[in-house]
Amino acid sequence: MTEPNHPAAREETEHLTQTLALIRHETDRLADEVEVQEKEVVMERLRAGGIYSSDLIVAENLFSFKVQALSHLRLAADRAYFTRVDFTPDSDGQMRTYYIGKWGVMHGESLEPVVVDWRAPVANLYYAGQLGPISYTAPDGAIAGVLSLKRQLGVKNGRLETIFDTDVAAQDAYLMGVLGEVRGDRLRDVVSTIQAEQNVIIRHKLQRALVVQGVAGSGKTTIALHRIAYLLYAFRDTLTPAKMMILAPNPLFLDYISAVLPDLGVEQVVQTTYVKHIASLLGKRMPKLLEKDRLEAMLSLGNEQRAEMETLLRFEGSLRFRELLLAYIAGLERRVVPDRDITFGPAILYTRSQMEAIFLEELKPFPFERRVAEIPKYLLKKRKGAQEQAAAWYKAECDRRAEQILTSMPDSPERRARMIKLYNSRDERLEEIVSQGKTYEKDEMKRWPRLDLLEKYREFLSNGWQPPLSENELPVWNALCERKRALLLKKRVEPEDLAPLATLALHLFGIPRSEIRHTVIDEAQDFSPFQFMLLRDLAGNDSFTIVGDLMQGVRAFEGLTAWEEILTPVFDGRATLTPLRTSYRSTVEIMQFAARVAENRPVPGQTPARPVLRHGDEPSLHGFDDAKCRDSFLVKTVQAMRAEGYGTIAIIDRDITRCAKLHKALPASLGGRLVKADDTRYAGGVLVIPAALVKGLEFDCVVMADVGESAYPDAELDARVLYVCLTRPLHKLVCCHMGAVTPLLRKA
Repeated sequence: MTEPNHPAAREETEHLTQTLALIRHETDRLADEVEVQEKEVVMERLRAGGIYSSDLIVAENLFSFKVQALSHLRLAADRAYFTRVDFTPDSDGQMRTYYIGKWGVMHGESLEPVVVDWRAPVANLYYAGQLGPISYTAPDGAIAGVLSLKRQLGVKNGRLETIFDTDVAAQDAYLMGVLGEVRGDRLRDVVSTIQAEQNVIIRHKLQRALVVQGVAGSGKTTIALHRIAYLLYAFRDTLTPAKMMILAPNPLFLDYISAVLPDLGVEQVVQTTYVKHIASLLGKRMPKLLEKDRLEAMLSLGNEQRAEMETLLRFEGSLRFRELLLAYIAGLERRVVPDRDITFGPAILYTRSQMEAIFLEELKPFPFERRVAEIPKYLLKKRKGAQEQAAAWYKAECDRRAEQILTSMPDSPERRARMIKLYNSRDERLEEIVSQGKTYEKDEMKRWPRLDLLEKYREFLSNGWQPPLSENELPVWNALCERKRALLLKKRVEPEDLAPLATLALHLFGIPRSEIRHTVIDEAQDFSPFQFMLLRDLAGNDSFTIVGDLMQGVRAFEGLTAWEEILTPVFDGRATLTPLRTSYRSTVEIMQFAARVAENRPVPGQTPARPVLRHGDEPSLHGFDDAKCRDSFLVKTVQAMRAEGYGTIAIIDRDITRCAKLHKALPASLGGRLVKADDTRYAGGVLVIPAALVKGLEFDCVVMADVGESAYPDAELDARVLYVCLTRPLHKLVCCHMGAVTPLLRKA
């Protein structure tokens, strides 16, 4: 392979050769150390005899660290770095050269960095600065100086393929080249193309909640994943991957993003969905969940039915509903204690008020079940005291009566019979006291109510409990109770029930304290305020990265309509709202086409997406009178796209029923795959996918099967769904319509 055509080609080739030689040397050295350390771990385990010791923990941690470092070195051998920056600090005027890569490489002897990790503070020179005066923040404070060179270095398979020095125009050209590439089956890292506004989000402080309002294609998901990698680097002494959690919309999406963190050298981060997360916390108490997709169900409803359902869903997802649940729990707390004094024979062990004080005050830090489990210990202590008192009384009373008999009657068979009867009676009473004590606590606890999660939730949503409702809330409450009654009798729940169920379980039974130190929530506009509050309660901290786009709020009927619904009510104002306004995914033409929907049905207060200046074909509209002609056009269009080399082509229709018919009509030679809601594996190629599943995904090309008025009428929900679909393609967008085109696409 020839050297790149650049004056510094020889210099940079020689530097790369030296760097790769060092990487090979360090790899060999570290491989030997790993082998030795592995043997040391084995020896420590043998010495420990199955018991963890401090020496064993140190040995295992050191082994794990070296294994990870070795893995990074081996990855660096393929692409050692991607840029060079020359920076002269004002403090000493001595120019320093930094090569920045995905993996930091350090000289084993001098401990000097040979390649700077992209997450290091000095890497901000590349991400945040243009040539000229600049500063970056290091652990010791701000360092000001002059950036004289930013050189993009295309290293692949250990070879230097491209070089160009970047000013604003050249940097944009490099970005356009990357964005113009055909994508693979998975989301990928963007370490070399992180933009300044994205860099700020990645490096935001850990302790405060960060809410990112990012337009379609702004890289929200990718940046959130890079933020995880950055936090693990910046806080490596206190954070581990197992203490980080990503909540994604569905298993399909998790598979789509599955390559990003491993590519960044991060493994073992908890990646799950909200439903699976709550199910894991509830464990055996998790009731049967109805899996029907709520979005498709809402799209099938008429406007009036849709509005009624939205009213119920938004009420159940509100903090007001949580407030009512907590009021129910507070009342239940008092009703758990039996309404009577607790006695043992004639003795009062506890008055009702005394037992209430124990349950409500002394044991308050514990959940109900733990409190109830503690009550027998209180009863046992008092019961033993009562037994001793009763036994002493019977013995004393027996002695008193025996004395009376002895002094009042002469010795005779009658006196002896009365004495025998007296002592037998005493012994029977003493045995009775012992016998009653054997099962006393068990028998007494039968009087306490049984704590069953679903039963208590059903009681909460019954007309038997009178919640403190306003006049406006009462009809909504009654309608919600009526709707849930039949489901709960069958022991079935829906996804919106999980937040109240988990909150109830937290108070009744307790949920193990989460080890998660930082939570990333993707497509966060789909979460309700109640769900956010629950996740914060479970985490016990404010360390969240929350990313979403209100314009893509296809579940606004149960989620958020404004970020203000959580900023202060959930996070007490201790959250930072940051916008991402630039869209990098689609061409200018595609984004302008999609913007018609946003202009016709805008989200109040939201800034339109600002696409980068990457141009392509104009999106096209094609009308058809029947499905057969439309399907024939779809086949020819997809075949042409494949011939042009595009790898992922999505044919999107309104719902799974339409998609199934369309998929059946496609020839087998097209290799189309029908994507369903329960799919857990994402694969590229030609996909036939319902609109409800495309959010968060991106494709080289998108073919909309029908953007007619009947498919997407001029309604809020339909507008959000259509906007999401139109913003999925990177390069090409073709739209078909049956009948008149939806008014959502009319030019404003």
